[in-house]
Amino acid sequence: MSKSKRKLKQKASQGTGAGKPARGSKVPAINPDEPREYRRAAWKHFIRYFVSFTLLMLNVSIVMSFITRYMHHRAMDPIRELIFFAFVAFIDIFMFMPVIFEVNKVKTDAEAIGMSTLFWKTRIPWDKIIRFDQPPFLKFACLRTARCFYLINKRDISPFGELASVITAKMSSQPKQIQDGESYDL
Repeated sequence: MSKSKRKLKQKASQGTGAGKPARGSKVPAINPDEPREYRRAAWKHFIRYFVSFTLLMLNVSIVMSFITRYMHHRAMDPIRELIFFAFVAFIDIFMFMPVIFEVNKVKTDAEAIGMSTLFWKTRIPWDKIIRFDQPPFLKFACLRTARCFYLINKRDISPFGELASVITAKMSSQPKQIQDGESYDL
């Protein structure tokens, strides 16, 4: 038997390779109590710092431009001023908020989920999570607690499917603790 035929037989006996299960085989179940860490690439995280700084400078420059024009009695048409401020508000809502609340790193274990965003880190017990939504038409999944919400980028955090199954399994196994003044959506 030739060398190339032996290599082909060895590959066929090993399955599909690259860590993928062979056709027809079942994927092993994920134990949600095992400590796991999920993160996005470092360069994508550092780009978020640049974007947040740029957007912050856009806010400051538009407001300072308005103040400078006012001080030198060069006021613009009020409609144009409103258009500028509406533009900044639009950018802040649809670009700056996702940059701030997007999760860079997620650590899960049996007791809690730890998340690291651009500016802070938090560790949340599983019973404090209110909702986990995965809209199919958005690139973000939303993890909501009583105090805040966190955006998990489905394309950047790998493997997202495994993380979503861990969160879903832990949320379904934990009883919710409703305290005074809190409402939980089920």
